[in-house]
Amino acid sequence: QVERRRQAEKFKLSSSQIVLLANRYKAARNRGGQVDYEKASITRNFDNFTGHADKLEAYEGHVISMLKKALQQKRALDAGCRKKTQEEGTEELVTREAQHLQQIATIQNHIQNLEAQANSDNVQAEKRKLHYNLENTNKQLHAALKRSEADCNKAQENARQASELQLQLATVQEKNSKLNKENTKLKKKLQSQKAATQPSQTTTWLQTRASKLELDEQRLETAKFKLELRENKLCSKEDELEKKRVALQEQEQEQNDERSRLKAQRFMLDKEIKRHEEKATTDKQAHEKDMMEQKSNAGRDYEEEGRASFT
Repeated sequence: QVERRRQAEKFKLSSSQIVLLANRYKAARNRGGQVDYEKASITRNFDNFTGHADKLEAYEGHVISMLKKALQQKRALDAGCRKKTQEEGTEELVTREAQHLQQIATIQNHIQNLEAQANSDNVQAEKRKLHYNLENTNKQLHAALKRSEADCNKAQENARQASELQLQLATVQEKNSKLNKENTKLKKKLQSQKAATQPSQTTTWLQTRASKLELDEQRLETAKFKLELRENKLCSKEDELEKKRVALQEQEQEQNDERSRLKAQRFMLDKEIKRHEEKATTDKQAHEKDMMEQKSNAGRDYEEEGRASFT
């Protein structure tokens, strides 16, 4: 970049070279021809363009525009437009300076308004984000509460079924004990009647009854085993529900902590918004005061300059 800048500065026309090139252009136009840039580039007046006639020719448009501007100024003077006096120039300069200061103040106010708007937009976006997080947290807590209620209802139903199974098991055990007693009595009767050579009808009935009692006993044992298995499953389900309940309580505590943290953060954001608004109001008042002082000082200086010029 430095090298390109140096090369560009090398092929730059000075004020005197612009005048010489303009004279060559006017002479060529008066002759009805074109400027010979090859010849001009090898002269002593344009020694920095030697061998670069194209660079010199590139300034033709610039020279033409300057000639047109000079012609317009000459025509304006010929038409009777007088030059401004020093006092008029000073007055115009003061007016333009005041306009410039007013434009600067307007731009500064616009910049401050844009900064305040940007800060407000950022704060509003942060508040919307916090509100969204709070809504999500509330939804999660509500869903967790519903799940907890459903699990509690399920646990109560399982407990009710377990109590019913325990009652059924107690009933089966009671029947089993009665059947065992009857079976023992029947076995004793069978043993006492084994000595007879021909079994009587009562003995046959007792044997049939004993067989039925043994089958009933086996069925009771099977039912007892099934009840114990079901009771074990219910106990394991109750343990799982208890673990889920503890986990839900921990999750609810964490969500409560998160909600408290979000509320605290929202409070800090509201406080920061209030502080920014107060600062913006203070800065605006101070800026308006400075602008009034600058206008007053500018008017005072203008009056003093007017008195001095009058004197």
